[in-house]
Amino acid sequence: MYDNSLCVLGFDQNSKDIMKINATLLRLPGLFGGINVILCLYTSCATLESSMGIFSFFKKSKKNKSSLEPESKWKVEFIGTTVKTTDYDGIESSIEISGIQQIIIETNDSGPWGTDVWWRILSNSGILSVPGGASGESEMLENFQRFPNFDNEQLIKAMSSTENTEFIIWKNQ
Repeated sequence: MYDNSLCVLGFDQNSKDIMKINATLLRLPGLFGGINVILCLYTSCATLESSMGIFSFFKKSKKNKSSLEPESKWKVEFIGTTVKTTDYDGIESSIEISGIQQIIIETNDSGPWGTDVWWRILSNSGILSVPGGASGESEMLENFQRFPNFDNEQLIKAMSSTENTEFIIWKNQ
């Protein structure tokens, strides 16, 4: 038996589309007076948006979709025995993997408008900094997680932090 129906608008963060959400409350008889189940039907609002231009401000323009966030313009890669970064100005830096002494994740409260996560890779020859969201960050993390005694708990704490602090996720023993 259908007790109630409603329609709401939602925003799909993956596709940046507005969605029309049709929901129906369905009451199933049974124990404890029945169970309420909400059945939802998600539909794209391309047709809704074209007929109601008021919602167009929710969508990013195609021009904006192709532009990268500043962090993703940085590149980090493992090449042979080195970790190499290229910043958004094209300036390259690198360190030897064997010289890494410590890996720190520095967090701050500047997000979401600023870069709020920085990887600091300390070595015998200096510090290599990589912003969270850099191209190649996932591969860098996979490589670092192979280091003995890599601290995934500290990594999780760092990635959920909005404080101005540092997390040591690996230290050379």
